[in-house]
Amino acid sequence: MSEHPPQHHPDPAQPVDPHEVDPTLIDLVAGDPPVPVTVWRTARGPADTGRTVGARLAYRLVAAYTRPGDAVVDVTVDHALTAVCAAGARRHHPGWFTEASSLIIGPATPPP
Repeated sequence: MSEHPPQHHPDPAQPVDPHEVDPTLIDLVAGDPPVPVTVWRTARGPADTGRTVGARLAYRLVAAYTRPGDAVVDVTVDHALTAVCAAGARRHHPGWFTEASSLIIGPATPPP
């Protein structure tokens, strides 16, 4: 027997009809074709070979989503954000996912 009671998902009161959706609410930056905000053009350099996240993308991620002094949990397999966090005065914490669907967060990486 399940530990959780069954979940009932009632039908939405107002179903979404694609013909009634306002397309101007979808694009954050209007254009033809629309420009999605989630696309960042970051070229990979020769030093990025074998890395999960290139240096330019790592910089963009840390700069866009953190401030100096913030903690960054890096769950990439090669801890690709270490150098960028040090350069940007962020506290870098390596992290690992386990087979049991848990997250282990290590102590802050010492400054260089």
